[in-house]
Amino acid sequence: MLLKHSGAWQVAPDTAGQYWFIRLHCLKVHQLRFINRVHGMADKDFIRQRINVYAGREIEPDSDDDVQRLLREKFNIHLPQRASFLDSLTSANSRHDILDLLIEYRQLK
Repeated sequence: MLLKHSGAWQVAPDTAGQYWFIRLHCLKVHQLRFINRVHGMADKDFIRQRINVYAGREIEPDSDDDVQRLLREKFNIHLPQRASFLDSLTSANSRHDILDLLIEYRQLK
């Protein structure tokens, strides 16, 4: 469980009762997966929270229009035309972390 605390995110206490404070924008996708497994969080919900932190607002990661608008306006990332939107995300020239998060989110069922 994540709780907002003083601009950081507080992860639920570990077995020793200690809290871990992390800044979400400093974590990579593989680190997020590890935290999810250790603390039993739902992957898709956690990745969605992470995407919203990057976006600076609440977006719908399943909406092609919302994602494309966010990438273009905030990150200046223009997606190439492909057969599917997921293919466009994976083919993007930029290697920004938000692209990895969006791809991961959309691949989860």
